[in-house]
Amino acid sequence: MSLHATTWQAAVLAAVQKTPPLLFSLRPGAWCDRVRKRPLMMATGLVCRGKQCSRLVDQLPGRAITGAHLVALVRSGAKFENGVLVEREETAAAT
Repeated sequence: MSLHATTWQAAVLAAVQKTPPLLFSLRPGAWCDRVRKRPLMMATGLVCRGKQCSRLVDQLPGRAITGAHLVALVRSGAKFENGVLVEREETAAAT
C-alpha cells in the first residue's frame, strides 16, 4: 500500500499519530496517582474482561460479520442497505 504523500506530509502524519497518547495519558495518570489503587485496578480489570467477552461473542458461529470484518468492508467501499450487504456488479467491481 502506498500513501502517495510527500516526505513532509508523512512526517506530519507521524507527529499527529504520537500526539494523542501524550495529551491523554498525562492527566489520567495524575488522576490515578491520587485515587485508591485497589478500586481502580478492579474497575480496569472488569473493563478488560468485558472487552474479552465481546471478542468471544464476535467469534460465535452464526455471526456473519465481526467488527473487524465490518471495518474492512466499509473501508473497501462496500454498500449496506437496511443492514444487508449489497453486492456489486462485476463491471463496477473491475474498475
